[in-house]
Amino acid sequence: MANKQKPVKKAKKTKILKLLYPLALILVFLVVYNQIFDKKVNLGGDNIGYYSLGVSLAQGEGYAFIHEPKPKPHSHFPPGYPAFLAFFIYLFSSNIIFLKIINGVLLLGSCLLLYNILNRILSNQKLAFALSLLMLFNYHLLSYSTIMMSEIPFIFFSMLAILFFILSTEKENPFKSHEIYLVILLTAYSYYIRSIGIALLGGLLLYLLFRKKFKYFFSLLFGFIALSLPWFLRGRSLEVKSSYLDQLTMKNPYRPEEGQANFSDLLKRVGENLERYVGIEIPNAILPYKTISYGDLDITATNIITGVLLLALICYGIIKLPKHRDLFIWYLLGTFAILMLWPQVWFGIRFMISLIPFLLFLISYGAFKLVELILSRLRIAKKINPLLIICFAFLFIPNIKKLHSQSSTRYYQQYKDYFDAGSWVNKNTPENSIVCARKPGLLYLYAHRKAGKFLNTYDFNRLLERLIDDGITHVVLDQLGYKDESRYLVPVILANPEKFRVLKQYSTTNTYILEFNPDLGYQGSWKQLPPDEKTEMGKSVKEGTGRFVYPDGRVFEGNWVDDKKEGPGKMIYPNGTIVEGIWQNDEMISVTPQP
Repeated sequence: MANKQKPVKKAKKTKILKLLYPLALILVFLVVYNQIFDKKVNLGGDNIGYYSLGVSLAQGEGYAFIHEPKPKPHSHFPPGYPAFLAFFIYLFSSNIIFLKIINGVLLLGSCLLLYNILNRILSNQKLAFALSLLMLFNYHLLSYSTIMMSEIPFIFFSMLAILFFILSTEKENPFKSHEIYLVILLTAYSYYIRSIGIALLGGLLLYLLFRKKFKYFFSLLFGFIALSLPWFLRGRSLEVKSSYLDQLTMKNPYRPEEGQANFSDLLKRVGENLERYVGIEIPNAILPYKTISYGDLDITATNIITGVLLLALICYGIIKLPKHRDLFIWYLLGTFAILMLWPQVWFGIRFMISLIPFLLFLISYGAFKLVELILSRLRIAKKINPLLIICFAFLFIPNIKKLHSQSSTRYYQQYKDYFDAGSWVNKNTPENSIVCARKPGLLYLYAHRKAGKFLNTYDFNRLLERLIDDGITHVVLDQLGYKDESRYLVPVILANPEKFRVLKQYSTTNTYILEFNPDLGYQGSWKQLPPDEKTEMGKSVKEGTGRFVYPDGRVFEGNWVDDKKEGPGKMIYPNGTIVEGIWQNDEMISVTPQP
């Protein structure tokens, strides 16, 4: 009787642990996330782009930046994450804090998925719990979980695809279960969230190819092609090239004039990227105290050694995996193969953040198995408690404090005034107003008015024509520190004070809200002068024929030299009187007799 009770007690204990470990992960997440959650809007442009696209889809306006003066079909960001946002915006709320919290929930979901994946691979609940717990202390994962960006959703859905893939491959006939169809759907959707999802497809296909599961291989391949085809055909219908592929082959995507990269350029790129990822990116992604400055990337021997040691632990961790080690090999190799071809100007953790959960667990697992091996060889202990891995989490506490501090800080005064300007526009301008701003997406969040950006050109007429074509009615002149505003827009405003009337000024930062009236002031020829050498500020003077409309209704039509009326011209008064004459140095020196 006693012997029969032991299996029953063991089964109960197993059931309790199945619930206890996930509940512990949820509890840790709630405590940590409460400490680091940042209510502030992230100041990066991409997250506002995703939000704008999501709102547009939710409102039935199509896939376009709804905040733009003339929204046009968008083709750069894949539609997966905006569609995800649109679902919650349509059914629940467009509140940004709410949408940011959803990404936090997806981080928790990713952690629970990793726990399930590791539990199936390692067949050890304690070890799976300890390894997946480290996700909830990683600085970069936590940071992105409070931003409306596609990185965390990609991790969740790609990890869900991997879990169902493992489940399906463990069955004798995967086609008799639903998992294979979910794998196809989730792999395609992951690609729709981030284009680098093609690496996930490649990893799964290579796994199937080398396992000689050809039926599954072709089912996944053709299923993915069928599901991704609509996005490709849409791009073709819009006559848009693959923007990422197009930029990938350039020497510098931000300077297209440098042309396309040749074979030697690509080899150099691979070498530099390999050095940077080994010496900088991977250590920065994993180690709690590793911080870098991309402004001065001095990759030292210590950096390289650190990166090589981490890669060694990753390799050892993969070797010691009891099952599915080749799945992780192909996925990691596929992703890094793409990253090695990335233009050098595309740097930062963001591009490899989807790999952090796997790198983190492989490094920790490799270190755990290595310590276990050493202790066994020294005859100190054959096995050690996996829960000791949790001790590593305490090394990440400073990063939690850093994120907490960041979440508690306020915006810089320049951004505070910028957002206040948006709120002022919302309360004091007609609903059909269209605003010109350096960061139109950010302004839209507060102004709830369509917003566009000025043209980056020293040509005053082209810049003004763009404002007129966009229907701009107001301009927010900020102090966010971007040179292009002072380089291109400010000179036009200073040269055309009649067109730009100050409505409000924030004296602490000299942020201005201006009303734009294109009918007033000067319209005509400009002489472009060399930009100021220090400030690079554009310079132009009125030169040639032009028309000037004064606020009191007078109109001058005639010739200009060096910003002044010079030569023949005529002044038209509001009552219809016309006086023609000769001007010199901005003064009328003679009147031409009327016939």
